Order: sequence, then structure tokens, then C-alpha cells
Amino acid sequence: MNNGKKILQLQNEDTKIDMLLAQRKLYSDAKTLQSILLIFVILVPIIITILEKFNYIKTDDNFTLILYSISALILEYILQKKIDSMKNKAASIQEKFDTDVFGISKNDLLGSAIGYDEIRKYSKKYKGKPDKVKNWYSKKIEALNTNIAIIFCQRMNITYDQNIKKKYRNLLCGLLFIVALIIILLTENYSVKHLVAKIILPLSPMIKFIYDEIKQIKTSVNNLNRLRENIENTLKSLSINATIKDDKLRSIQDMIFTNRVSSPLIPDYIYRYYRAHLEDQMNYNVEKKIEELI
Repeated sequence: MNNGKKILQLQNEDTKIDMLLAQRKLYSDAKTLQSILLIFVILVPIIITILEKFNYIKTDDNFTLILYSISALILEYILQKKIDSMKNKAASIQEKFDTDVFGISKNDLLGSAIGYDEIRKYSKKYKGKPDKVKNWYSKKIEALNTNIAIIFCQRMNITYDQNIKKKYRNLLCGLLFIVALIIILLTENYSVKHLVAKIILPLSPMIKFIYDEIKQIKTSVNNLNRLRENIENTLKSLSINATIKDDKLRSIQDMIFTNRVSSPLIPDYIYRYYRAHLEDQMNYNVEKKIEELI
């Protein structure tokens, strides 16, 4: 059996589907915690600020707002630790899926030790349809007989991840612009002291969150771009029947894992909205790249 067909077969085995369902459940739980965090540190202070501006409520006690802001920052720190732990576990399961499907060596220094019992625990909790995670990698790789199919799969992961992050970054930049506009609109007749205490301080957790997300995305996109260029340069020197050394594939996989762990969580609705469009682009790109190697 050629390498491309083997990957397409292995990716849909029951144990592999369990892995994909488990990592989706972990990411989903992490996003739920992040949503709780965002409500507390973003929506609540915005509502308080707007209501006070239009005299629906009075918060003359600045200590209350200061205490709230400090509490929000502490809560963000605590929940972020839990979110990061879930992301690490989900990325570890993705790593196990990839190495099992690709048949490449494992790097035991990466991620958390994940047993099949834990994978099964999370996969059973997932409420979505298993069919949604089938055919994880494009059927176009069926034309690839050697382990060059693996680097194409890695390239798919990188390309898709990079494109969806760019969409999310644009959304966050728009949100940051709206926040700046809100601050400008609410500053009328405010003293500097009042502006800091009543507007900037309550909004600081939100500004920090957006800034951190944009910063993480920028770093991730730049890393993915360098990794993609590395893969493109490798493919330029190969023919369709060439083979790639395992240590080269392993080094690429190491960087993919590191990026997964350090990347911000992207809301599911962004994935759902852009999924069909980005998958079509990805499949078309793979098809044309294979044609270049022939």
C-alpha cells in the first residue's frame, strides 16, 4: 500500500476518530472557560461603564471598580492556567494522532503523557457527530506513494492553521478599534482621574486580553510562515517519488506541536464560517502542488 492511501485509511480507524473527538472536547471545554473569562473581564465592565455614562447606575466608590479590576486580572490568571493545561493535553492527543497515522518517530519530550483510557474518557463526552472529524487529511494525497505524503499532510495543517489565525486576527483588530472608539465617545467632560478610574481601569482586562491574543497570533503566524517556507524549499528539490528523512519530518512535527500549544483559542463559529472555504483552498493547493512534482 502506498503511503498516501495508508494515511487516508489509518486516519478513519476507530481509535484515531476517538483521538480527534477527544481533542475537540478538550478544546471545546477550554473555549467554554475562556468564554466565562471574557464575560467577566470584558462584557461586565463595558456594561457598567456604559450604564454609568448614561446615569442608569452610580459607582461613586472608586474602590469598588478598582477591586473589580484586580479581581478580573486574578481570575484571568487562574483560568488561563487551566486553559493552557487543556490546550497542552489536546495538542498532545493531536500529536499522538499524527505520529500514529504518519508512522514517524515520537518525541517523548513533547506534551503530556496521554493514555487510551483518557482519550476514551474525553471522546465519550463529545456531543458532536463523529463524521465531522473523518477524512482529516485531503484525499488528494492518495496520489503520493512515498513518505512525501507526510510532509503534504504537515503542510495542510500549517496552511489551514495559518489562514484561520489571520481571519481571527482581523476580527480582534476590529474589536480593538471598537474599544478605542468607545473610550473616545465616553471621555467627554471627564477629568484625567475620572477617565482612568471609570473607563480605562475597568476596560484594562479587555484591552490586555485583546492585545495578548493579537501578539500571540502574530508570533504564531510568523512561525507558521517560516515553517511553510521551509517545507516549500524542501519540496522544490523533490520529485513525486522521492523520500524524506525521518528526522526532517520529526523536526517539522516538533514545530507544529509547539505552535499548537502556544496558539490562542479560536472561537468555533470562526471555524464553522470559514471551514468550507479554507478546505476548498487547501485541497486545491495540494492538488496543484502535486502536479508540480510530477
